[in-house]
Amino acid sequence: MSDWSPISVVMITRNASATLPVALGSIPAGAEIIVADADSTDQTVPIARSFGARVIRQDQDPVAAAGGNFDLARNKAMELARRDWLFILDGDEQLVPALAEEIAATVRTGQDHAAYDLPRRNLFWGKAVRLLGEDRQIRLLRKGRGRYVDRCLHCPIRIDGPVGHLLHALIHHNVTGLQDVVRRFRRYLPIERQTRAPAASRHAALRHILRMSRYYLLRQEAWRDGWQGVLASCIFGLYHGLAQWPRKK
Repeated sequence: MSDWSPISVVMITRNASATLPVALGSIPAGAEIIVADADSTDQTVPIARSFGARVIRQDQDPVAAAGGNFDLARNKAMELARRDWLFILDGDEQLVPALAEEIAATVRTGQDHAAYDLPRRNLFWGKAVRLLGEDRQIRLLRKGRGRYVDRCLHCPIRIDGPVGHLLHALIHHNVTGLQDVVRRFRRYLPIERQTRAPAASRHAALRHILRMSRYYLLRQEAWRDGWQGVLASCIFGLYHGLAQWPRKK
């Protein structure tokens, strides 16, 4: 079995009770789990504690200073970790046994890297869709060697030192239903609009929607993944266009 005793798993949450049991249940025994919660009103906190997580309140000062970019809330949670290695996991993600073992072996052999990235398999309505490509993410790092600093939403963590590469993929339950799409548009778009330059006109924004939808559908070959790929391409294209929709004067 995977030995995760040298690893602290860090997670930020907000009303994640629908997916949280799968995420926490995929973490191997022995890991420290730190959940930084943003005042959830559902069962997120009780669920986290039932899995042995140490629950803290999200540090909202850097989030507010960055225009609502909640990625920065991970920094405080990472500082509170007690183990030498950190693994960043989201509440809608899932470790598979092969990845968990690869991570344990990497930590055990002590390779000379500050951090490691890995691929993510993005599931839309339960099916892997390739519109985001390999979607490599830095998730495993030595404590004190990485920090989230940028204002843009979902910007990569900055690492002090060389980055290695893991083979096995993390599962991301990206969209399970229409409620996920609505929730993300409501939560993410106000943050995105603060960091993206607006389009010159509504027509330009509409063209951007079509251009990005076509990019995901054809260039990333999401069309190969059936109706899930087609619908995901349209949703992502719409998201990009709305993020650059002209501001009201």
